[in-house]
Amino acid sequence: MAERRRRRKTRIRYGRVVILVLLALAAGNLVRTVLSELARPAEPAVPTPTPDPRYVNHYNWENLTADGQYRAYSDDTYTSMQGIDVSYAQGEIDWQAVRNDGIEFAMIRTGYRGYETGYLHEDTQFRANMDGAAQNGVKTGVYWFAQEVSLEEAREAAYYIIGLLQGYHLDLPVAYDMETVTDHDRMSTLTKEEKTAVAKEFCSVLHEAGYQVMIYASDSWLRDEIYMEELQDLCGFWMAHYNVEHPSFPFVFSMWQYSRSGQVAGIKEAVDLDLLIQKR
Repeated sequence: MAERRRRRKTRIRYGRVVILVLLALAAGNLVRTVLSELARPAEPAVPTPTPDPRYVNHYNWENLTADGQYRAYSDDTYTSMQGIDVSYAQGEIDWQAVRNDGIEFAMIRTGYRGYETGYLHEDTQFRANMDGAAQNGVKTGVYWFAQEVSLEEAREAAYYIIGLLQGYHLDLPVAYDMETVTDHDRMSTLTKEEKTAVAKEFCSVLHEAGYQVMIYASDSWLRDEIYMEELQDLCGFWMAHYNVEHPSFPFVFSMWQYSRSGQVAGIKEAVDLDLLIQKR
């Protein structure tokens, strides 16, 4: 019995020695690894690409002012107009009251392509809004809710809008509204290259028909979902960015949608507020 206890104690001591040796080896390897990493020359930082200066905006946001819910911008080069964008969601609008409340322009939805069916639809308030704005001195542009997934569909939508606009005068561009609706909408299946190509085709058809054109999207969409540099010589940009004192977006844009909860006389529902920045 005593002999077995001695052997057991010997095995325990041996095991402890083995564990200590292994721990020492591991610690040594760790130290060598750390020292090796410290001695390794730092990899040169990858320089951030410098944006093409042609496509960088030069707004000085110290010149941005607020009057209640409305924003304004003015400097030696630029001035601004206060606007809204509307669709069927705002219902019937008293456009005289809208103009009297300081609204100078409106972007009016012409229609949309269904994000599930792909069918083309005219906005149910399109004609009433176009007529009401024009009759009350509110300048107009229009927008189309995009769900095109091919060049053919982009052309189809553009020609559909040209048909809707017959007999109407536009003061401002036709905008292509690109945004994510759900994870299952049609446009979510497209690559960045395909989204850019579709937008370019849509804008090209309308540009050739004599209309000014622009892309509407959030700042993140413009930066991450399309290649702006392929479109900037063809169209302008209408950028959505909310709950900020001023945009941090560095690239050229001419319209800023800064609120989704505007309260404007003559409109019962909340409405988006937009600032158009233009050269004097």
